[in-house]
Amino acid sequence: MKTSEALQLIVKIENLFDTSSIKWDGLITWPLVRKILWFRLISINSSSKNNKENYFQKIFSITKSLVISFFRKTKINQDSEKIFFSRPEYLQEIEPKKYIDRIVDPIIQLCEIKKTSKYYFRKISKDKRLVNNYYEMLDGSSLSYLSVKKNQINILNKIAEILKIDNLQLQREYKQELHAFLYWFKSAKKLFLKHKNLREVYLTCWYTPETMGICAAARQLGIKTIDIQHGKQGPYQAMYSGWSKIPEKGYDLMPDKFWCWGKHSCNHILAYSPNRKHHIPFVGGYPWLKYYKKNIMSKYSKNCKSIRVLATLQSPQGNNPERIPDFILKFLTSKNTKNIHFIFRLHPNDTHGLNYCSERLKSITTSIYTIDSGKRNLYDLFNEVTHHITAYSSCCHEASHFGIPTLLYGSDSKDIYKHEIKEKIFSWTDSSINDLKSWLNSESLNKSKIINPYIEDTEVEMK
Repeated sequence: MKTSEALQLIVKIENLFDTSSIKWDGLITWPLVRKILWFRLISINSSSKNNKENYFQKIFSITKSLVISFFRKTKINQDSEKIFFSRPEYLQEIEPKKYIDRIVDPIIQLCEIKKTSKYYFRKISKDKRLVNNYYEMLDGSSLSYLSVKKNQINILNKIAEILKIDNLQLQREYKQELHAFLYWFKSAKKLFLKHKNLREVYLTCWYTPETMGICAAARQLGIKTIDIQHGKQGPYQAMYSGWSKIPEKGYDLMPDKFWCWGKHSCNHILAYSPNRKHHIPFVGGYPWLKYYKKNIMSKYSKNCKSIRVLATLQSPQGNNPERIPDFILKFLTSKNTKNIHFIFRLHPNDTHGLNYCSERLKSITTSIYTIDSGKRNLYDLFNEVTHHITAYSSCCHEASHFGIPTLLYGSDSKDIYKHEIKEKIFSWTDSSINDLKSWLNSESLNKSKIINPYIEDTEVEMK
């Protein structure tokens, strides 16, 4: 299903039902349900069997974390006024074995570092040296049986009927996510109570059970929460756009503010509720882009004598069933690949991508392509390529800041980037091999400065 169609269905559901009645211990958990529905609608070939397996894997993971918490306690810096929560996926290697978190570290460096703390939800390999010190979130809570009230089960069943999804599967997923949410809600509350000077909590990707739990804990303690933009927040991303029925007091599970790369993201967030009093977006820019150009980029001197194409891949989603589309595969088997090299970069979260790409490209001459695991610094790659292709990744906006032209493909990108395509900021194809040939050989690709860019050159003062 196209992302635009998925968003409209979710907005329809939100307006048909009293979603504020979906609660747990007084907390409205509709954002949790909405996240489940969003991922269900845009996912491809998800089966009931797989979701049952994921359910038990999640329960095992939580149980394992509880056991660990008995033996290790989360370290803290009690003087911290700001806490940043991030994920290992955002780490970028800037020197051998030395890493920077592209989302939070450039912001931390704008603060008085001794008054900040950074936490990761998962362990980081000991052989990695990080630019800023960090802790790991390990404390947990008791695992108890969850019984969802009958009126809420009825709503979930009616939603499942409208969306034509398995109602028992939806109930199972909701309980699974609720378990994880409560685990992090209680853990975060326990952690925050140890920080007497804590004023703000910064998050990367607010719409997971972990971060929703952190938001709810912070709100109950009067601590502000800010979600930092980590990628494209387009008009059809249902966890940012399409919120039409925000409660008078807002959602406990959502951040107080959204740090956005530019006005376009702010406008997308506010489109359905322009007069909202809670969950307000603001322009903060993308500090990592400025940090990289100032501190790292100077060591690169681009001297590409051939065409080098970076293809940023996504896991199957929406109307994109293949990470590497057929038209690119056909191009690679044609007679048009002289002096052309493709780099297929996996999404950092794509655990099955490497095996897929190896199998998908097994008939292609290995000299004309490279598979990048997604762990290498994306901006370093921009300094080594001449072109960029993607289905809908926000990397297209970042590529434009390095003078790299982007070709988009597929119906999702045609919807998401319709303004940029119309203004010829990006090129687009309906998956035509002839379009790809013409684009690669064009001498007139738009490399001029973009007016009103998606990522603005803004720096927020961190007090």
